[in-house]
Amino acid sequence: MALVLGWSVLALSLGGVGLYLLMIRRGEISRVSTFLYLVPALVAIEAWVLFGEALTPIQILGMAVTILGVVLASRK
Repeated sequence: MALVLGWSVLALSLGGVGLYLLMIRRGEISRVSTFLYLVPALVAIEAWVLFGEALTPIQILGMAVTILGVVLASRK
């Protein structure tokens, strides 16, 4: 239990916020903020890989639409 809590606090929370702040420092805030839309899709993929959770076709389609939207929004 302590390992799970440590992973959640250190790697996911502090690591995620740290990476987000680093990206803001090195880039434009408008480009960085669009990447937040990828978080649910990436978490679903992580759950699929690590825990064997099922992904339905509608979820995969939603992820594809989201990724396409981020790609289009982050183009220069």
